[in-house]
Amino acid sequence: PDDFTQKNALLGFILQRGYFLSSYKFFLPERFHKEDLIFCCTLLGLNPSDYLNQGGDWYKKATRLSHKRQILDYYGFQEFKENREKISEEAISLVNKALKPKQIFYYLVNYLLNEKIEIPLYGAIASIITQSLNQVEQSFIDRLNDLLSEEDKEYLEDFIQLPVGEGDISPSNPYLITTLKKPNQDLKVSKIREDIIQFKIIEEVFTRFESLFQNVEITDALVNYYAKWMIIAEQPQFNSMQDKSKKYLYLLSLIVYQYR
Repeated sequence: PDDFTQKNALLGFILQRGYFLSSYKFFLPERFHKEDLIFCCTLLGLNPSDYLNQGGDWYKKATRLSHKRQILDYYGFQEFKENREKISEEAISLVNKALKPKQIFYYLVNYLLNEKIEIPLYGAIASIITQSLNQVEQSFIDRLNDLLSEEDKEYLEDFIQLPVGEGDISPSNPYLITTLKKPNQDLKVSKIREDIIQFKIIEEVFTRFESLFQNVEITDALVNYYAKWMIIAEQPQFNSMQDKSKKYLYLLSLIVYQYR
């Protein structure tokens, strides 16, 4: 490149190319490793202190972006930002499989490599994962909200507030939902009777909402994911949800999961 007449540009190009070949990433000059900078300066006969004390000012943005484009073109790679929509679609497909965020992250990194797309810094991928998780969940919440009648919503709201027995909610008389999370393993006759009663409750709710919930078109994997969240979560976590339709989504997922 013409700008190699400037040693600053040559130094930046060598470092960027090296980082790309080792990680398929590009970095701002402020993030260049001190040891790498000293080593390359020595190779080029430059004084490292002239660069270590400048921050990133020595490597101009226009030059850096030009080098990035040249490196990508030479190795047949594409820019991340030009493929963000395609990457988001891939992330949404992974979310629908109920993979954990960490798993999605590694799948996306492999996807980028297979598609010959540069790997951005962690925050860019994490942002796409978060947006995809929220987008998928919100789409189910909206769909469920459209399908539920006012009578259905009133039924679910009352169900959420039900205690196990008569009287107000208390430590000895908890929310009914808490008893539906895990089957009782006790073989005493009284406990078996309790399990039968609980199953009847689950069956009643499942039967009422089965066809409606099917129309939400949520994957089995995500039903299991939301249900397991309900089983693990403490009741205050569930109560703190501000969106009532989100509560209904998680509750019905639990009901479907337990009925199966």
